[in-house]
Parts: sequence; structure tokens; C-alpha cells
Amino acid sequence: MDRPATVPNPGGAARGSAESLSLRPPRRLLTWLVSAAALSIATVVIRYGTWSMLPFIPLLSLAALFLIVLGGVLLRGRTWVDGAGLRNRWFLQTRFIPWSDVDAFLVESALFGRGTVVRLANGKRFHLVAPRSGLLPRNRGFDATLDAMAALSLGHVAVERKKVWKDRISFWSFLVYMLMVQMLFIKPWQEPLWPGRDEATSLPRACTVADLATALKLLPDIVDAYDRDREYPTGDECVYQSHTGANLKVGLSLWKGTSDGATEEARARFTNEVSRFIDWDPPRSLANYFDRESWTHDVQDVRGIGDQASRSVLVNFRDRTVEVRLLVRYANVFIDVTYKVERPGNEVAAAADALARAAVERIDLR
Repeated sequence: MDRPATVPNPGGAARGSAESLSLRPPRRLLTWLVSAAALSIATVVIRYGTWSMLPFIPLLSLAALFLIVLGGVLLRGRTWVDGAGLRNRWFLQTRFIPWSDVDAFLVESALFGRGTVVRLANGKRFHLVAPRSGLLPRNRGFDATLDAMAALSLGHVAVERKKVWKDRISFWSFLVYMLMVQMLFIKPWQEPLWPGRDEATSLPRACTVADLATALKLLPDIVDAYDRDREYPTGDECVYQSHTGANLKVGLSLWKGTSDGATEEARARFTNEVSRFIDWDPPRSLANYFDRESWTHDVQDVRGIGDQASRSVLVNFRDRTVEVRLLVRYANVFIDVTYKVERPGNEVAAAADALARAAVERIDLR
């Protein structure tokens, strides 16, 4: 059969002469699905990182194949109707059905609109590519197109319609339920962009907080310096060492989205780290470890720096060094300052506090 000649029609869904119709499916469904898939992938990557997508590669491959097939159907799919019968083209296959084999047109509702099903004389059913209604518009031309198709059969085919509002309510209720489940899983209220929630999404380099000029004031005889990255949590640390054994280290760590929220995760980790401070025994690398009268260790909370701060002070009377470790939580960021030097304890603690405050000032919460 030759393809029916078509002419422009303001309706857009059905085109052709009075003796024939050329119909195509609406493309809006593809736009919605691609947008939803892209948004879902972007949300997971932003929240959990690129590596979190690795377990879903097989599923993503199937989803990509589905979108390719669906795109082919929506772009190539056509239904032609004339006095001889129906010709329906899916992705690659075209099928012709004469009117003598058609019993009725049935309207079926679906989540993304309404579709047309052909009931054959032998009782079998066959889905047409078009006409179909779109996702949100009512598409009043859908019923008129069905009536025009039935008219071309010269009375051989009837159109059987049913009220679809019950199915629509069921479908949309299911969609809302799935959206709520997804919201509970993703927890957008724990994201940095959620209104009223201030979190950091990036960090300055640690060596911009403890730059060389600052480090030289604290360790005049620096012999080694390096800046190294951390993978988990994301961040880096800047380390300076002197030939006398004194050292200075500033570390910045960024906790990103987890199932419990970035700030909540950082708060729990801070509590665990402070517990380690309290239960910590000075390392056995101390030459005078077993001489408990030659060193003291103290842990105390610090106010006025970030949201939470705790300081560990180890004083070694034998070599007259003081080692201060200051841990600060600022929203979802850890600031870890370690300063070991032969100086009075209050000066070492004050220097560590100043570095932590400088780090807080450089962190941008949004």
C-alpha cells in the first residue's frame, strides 16, 4: 500500500485528507523521561559521588537501552488510516490490518495519558502507536481523531470508551507514593541547597590557611613542607616540619551527603573523635611513656570556634615540648590543627586557635 498523502493540520497529531489520516505519537513523554533520568543521576552523583554509580551500571545500561528504543518508537512511529484499513509502524516493523479484521477501537488509560488498542475479530488485541494523549494536556483532539478513524472504516468499526478518571487517580496516587518514597531516600532537606540549611560544598586549600609566612612565625627552622590530598572525607592537609622535631599540621575535611546528612554525619564523627581524645593514651613512641610523672595529657572543650571544638594538650616535661591538637567542626567541615613545639603551652594553644579561626573565616557556607 502506498503511504497516504498528508497536508498540514493545525491539530498536529493527525494529518491527512478526508480519505486518509497520518498519525504520530506525542514526543513529550520522551522529554519527561530523559529529564527525569538525568535529574535522578545528577542527584545521586552530587549527593554520593561518581563512584556511587558503579553498582548501578547494569541497571543504567538497561535504562539507556529502553530510552533508545522508546525514542525510536516516538520518533519513527506512525499510524496511517484510510479506506482499506490500518497501517501501524513501530520502531522497525510495519503491520497492515484490513478493516475486515478489526472489531473495535478501545481506549486504555495509562500513567502517561491514553492509548488506542485495536480489538481484532479473533479476539486478539493490538496496540497502535497513535493516537495517544500526552502526559499532562487533556488533548481533546484524541476523541475526535478516534471518531475520524472509525468513520474511515465506513461503519465496520466502533469506538468503545470508558471513564478513565478512576485509573488516573490510581496511577497518580501511585506516582505520588513513589515520589514520597524517593524523597525519604534522598532526603533533600539534608542537602546544602535546602532553604535554611547552611553547609559547605567546597574547601580552601589547607596551605592557604597555614601559608609559609605564617608557618615560619611558628616554626622558624622549617626543613620540610608538603600538601597532600585526602580522599575520605574529601579534603587536604598542609604539614611543616623542623629539624628539631617540631611540626605544624592543618587539615581540612568536607563531609558530603550521606544517608543521615552531611552535617549530621560530621557531628557524629566529631563526638567519636572527641571520645578518642578523652580515652587516648600518649603514644608508646614517647621515650618516657612509662614514666607517668614526666608528661601530662588534658582534653577540654573550646568555645567560640566553629560549632564544636575540642583541644587535646600533651606536655612532655622531659624534652619540654607541648603538642596541641585542636579539632573543630563547622557545619559539615572538620578543621584539624596539630602544633608541636618547645614553647609555653598557652602560646601553643593560642597559635592553634588562631589557625582554626582563620580556616573558619575562609569556609563559605551556603
